[in-house]
Amino acid sequence: MKLFISGSNSPLGKYLVFHLSKNSEIELTQGSSKPAVGQVEFNLLKKESVDNLNNFDYFLHLAYPFKLNHENLLSELDILNKILQKNIKIINIASLSGYLEKSNHYGKYKREVEKWCLEKNQVNLISGLIFGSGYNGQIKKLFNFLKYFPFKPELNVNGDRKSTRLNSSHANISY
Repeated sequence: MKLFISGSNSPLGKYLVFHLSKNSEIELTQGSSKPAVGQVEFNLLKKESVDNLNNFDYFLHLAYPFKLNHENLLSELDILNKILQKNIKIINIASLSGYLEKSNHYGKYKREVEKWCLEKNQVNLISGLIFGSGYNGQIKKLFNFLKYFPFKPELNVNGDRKSTRLNSSHANISY
């Protein structure tokens, strides 16, 4: 299977490249707007980026332009259309932030790409919060807060309040 990953320099991209490259059945190509050694240039705002995509089975879409506006959204959707015209299946990494009532620009943008993928019968993978070592921003603030104010959110599974409990002692678990 031939797989192209856009946004391969992102934390999630690096994680996936590390693990997927171990699978001998996957021929992996990494794309980035700022390619490192062994990567190809792939920029959602440059239509010629699609020229690098030949004979791939799947396009794993992690990238997004740092300037989130309507013009860039249209450019991205145009590039995704060109990828479909090459008979490459798209797997889009969507975001839960697009489902928030007062979503930020990133969430709204990712939600539009997700809707497009649904209309085109492509795959959307939506996960919860993703973070790893070296976290910063809001995640860092959350963990600093939890050091001083532990809480116990409860997840209600099948109406059984005892089935899943999470507290701040789980904060340093790594999977």
